[in-house]
Parts: sequence; structure tokens; C-alpha cells
Amino acid sequence: LAQLGRTLLLALESEDGLFLARVDLARPPEGPAAVELWAPLEGVPVGTTVAAMAADALLSAVFVIVRPPRAASVVCKVQATSLELYGRVALKSRNGSPEVVYAMAQDPGLRRLYILTLVAGQPLIVTLLLYALTAIEPPVADVAGGTEITLQGEGLALAPNSVCQFAGGTQANVTWVSESAVKCITQPVSFTSASCEGEALEVALTPGHLTDNRLGLRRVATPIIESVNPSRGYFNVPEWVQVLGYGFMATATLSCRFSAEGFAVSVTGPGNVVLLGTTELQCRQPDARAAAAALVPRGLSRRAGLQPQRRQVQRHRPAGGPARGAGPASAGCCGGGNAAPTDGLHERCV
Repeated sequence: LAQLGRTLLLALESEDGLFLARVDLARPPEGPAAVELWAPLEGVPVGTTVAAMAADALLSAVFVIVRPPRAASVVCKVQATSLELYGRVALKSRNGSPEVVYAMAQDPGLRRLYILTLVAGQPLIVTLLLYALTAIEPPVADVAGGTEITLQGEGLALAPNSVCQFAGGTQANVTWVSESAVKCITQPVSFTSASCEGEALEVALTPGHLTDNRLGLRRVATPIIESVNPSRGYFNVPEWVQVLGYGFMATATLSCRFSAEGFAVSVTGPGNVVLLGTTELQCRQPDARAAAAALVPRGLSRRAGLQPQRRQVQRHRPAGGPARGAGPASAGCCGGGNAAPTDGLHERCV
């Protein structure tokens, strides 16, 4: 048995197999304990016995170690609410002798599960991690580095020395978000991924204890913008802009950033960024009056990428006076002069 708060979790051996039960201990003192739910433990043959149990509150899971007949022990990971099996680790046989578990203990602070086994009369301690990764978003990153990625998982407790480890052993500090998500910034690399799967990215909450989930992060070349059309416009008038270049690709985080000195406005999503091919996309410039209200902008730059990366600048001629002829135009691109444009007319720098 194992206890999780006011819930008692039981593993019951029977002639028909193994069964799990969840008992509510929060009943009135005068009332009997009630079985809320029971279910068979899937994937174990008849005659299997239970060696140990442990519950983890952060995962809301219970670990059940079972031993099938004439076989090595198996660690089963069960969801505490539904009693559904969602993970298992089968121990090995060494020189014909199966590993048999005799005891189990956990360290909630270090997020580790310790299992004492016996192989051919020799004791052995197996360490399992109580955290794992399930997804990476976005699954692609610029080779130049600087891409913020979110790693989704479970059991990701707040730890001061947490790191992400990229292919080649490069590491970066982790920013903790929740028990199911952390963030880190990609480091620069000198290669692009050889396959669509990318290279493994893992996390360690404590030094030397990396996950082994092998989720791939694909490294791609830096996207380059060569031109935008139209190259001028009003920062307070939304419009679609054609962006030509190379290295564009479909990702959930494909975005464009419109910026002037002192502020930047990014847009993303199918309503704002449309990928037409690896060399062309369309970005919808938003109304930037709110972002530009606190300054006198002297230019507007346009940039596209997997997410904001390095600034790319191309010089353009002054845009000229506004359509209504009120006031002079900007004297330069991205800070090339001090004349204040009127009516929101700006040059655009790429």
C-alpha cells in the first residue's frame, strides 16, 4: 500500500491477476473507509506478485514494483486518480539471473527513486528519475542560438542547479515555469541538423542526472530577409507586407517583428504571418501607435524569423512627405536623422 494525502492506494493479489484500489480516508471518523475506484493492473500475467509501492504527490502517481513468474521485476507507473498504467521499466536478467526488487525508497527533494535489487546474490541499487520530458516547443531553433524554447514534462520541481543539455554536451541554465514546464535559451552551434528529428535535448534538475527521453531539437540555418514590399508605410495603418529571402519554414512560432528605436511589435499566427514558401512570406504590420506613443520614431524595421533573432538592416531612401503634405519626411533609416515625421509616415528598415 501507499498513501497520497487522504487517499490510500492498494495493490491486491488474486488468482485472476493484480488489482489496484483507491480508498478515500477523508470520510467522517464514524463512517467506514470507502473504495472509490478499482481496476486491474494491465500487462501483468497471472501469478505476478507485488514487491513494493510508493506514491509521489508532484506526479500524482504511484509506483508499483511487481515480479512476474520466473522473470525480472517490473516498475509500473500508475496515474493515482484514474489508476491507469502510463509507464513501466522492466529490469534485466544478468548471466541468466533475473533482477529481483526487495525494497524501494524515494527522495522527493532530489526527485529520485531508489530501488534495491539482488542479482545472483549481489545487492544492487538502481536509481530512477522522478521527472521526465514529453515535448519541446518550438521543436526547431536557429543555429545562431538565442531561441527561447519551452520543455514540457512532469515532475519538474524547482531546483537551483537545473540545466538543459544540448547535443555535444553544451548546457544552458533553466528558467522554471511550473512542475510541467521549464524554459531555456539555445546556445549557438556550428552545424545544422542532419535529419528532421534533430538532436536529443535533455534536462537535469541536479548535476549528472539527465533525463533520457531523447526528444529532438532541430537546428536550422538563420533565416535571411533580402527585401520587403512595400518598403514604406504608416506605422498607424495596418497592412500586409511581402517579405522575400530564404530559410523560411513552417513552425508554430513563425513570427515577424516590426520595430523602431525604443520599441518593437511582434506578430505571429496564421492571421498575421502566412508562409508562401521557403523564400517568401507575408506579414501583417499592426497598428503600432500604442507601442510608439512614448517616443518620436525615426524609422520602422521589419524582420522575420522562427522567433526574434539578430537585427538585419538595409538602407532605403527617405520616404518623402506624407500624402497630405504636412511636415518633412525622416532624414534617414533607423536613426539617420532628427526630423520628426508626421501622420505616422516612416521608412522601413529590414
